Amino acid sequence: MNIENKSEESKTKEYGTMAEAFVAAAEASIANFGRPVSGILYTQAGRRFVSTSLPVKMLLALARRDSTNKDDPSMHRNRPLNTGHVRDIVEYIQGEPRYLVPPIMLNAAKPLDIYIYGKSGATRPCVFVLPPDEYLYVTDGQHRLEALRQAMIVKPEIEQDAVGVTVIEEHDIEKVHQDFYDAAQVMPLAKALLVEYDGRAPLNWATQEVT
Repeated sequence: MNIENKSEESKTKEYGTMAEAFVAAAEASIANFGRPVSGILYTQAGRRFVSTSLPVKMLLALARRDSTNKDDPSMHRNRPLNTGHVRDIVEYIQGEPRYLVPPIMLNAAKPLDIYIYGKSGATRPCVFVLPPDEYLYVTDGQHRLEALRQAMIVKPEIEQDAVGVTVIEEHDIEKVHQDFYDAAQVMPLAKALLVEYDGRAPLNWATQEVT
């Protein structure tokens, strides 16, 4: 037996066991052509977030970019695609055996069907139904997403890897823009730390050896 928690924007169903939650999510996914995926549900400032990881091949099939042009940025979710930045990431992924791709933030324009189980707390294990791809867009990470797509041409084994994903429920495109801005507020590393931490560049390695 499940307990329904209804609000204006979403409906969360709670189950006693993981198996019950999975069965309910699978049944719902059949009805709306979605995909059941396990994850962790949490809230920030009243909004629901789900964190999970997706195989690269599935991520590329599900996530959409909505890159703007310079004349009409207000009607699109992403800034213009910087092809030079994409090329840099592609070269890094293809050339680095132990590459690292940070998590990508996605936006669900419609509320997700979420089936939670286990003890209550700040984070809850859950099974959620990914909506059809036309409702799943990139908020932060469009350059990483496009770089993965291009890098697979030369390095097809990438599709066997996975990438962390956070899905936010947000239908308001102005708030999507604000989410991207907020996520981009990262303090740049000092040059001394860049030299210390990046051991891949020969010049940095030499600098570390003499300091």
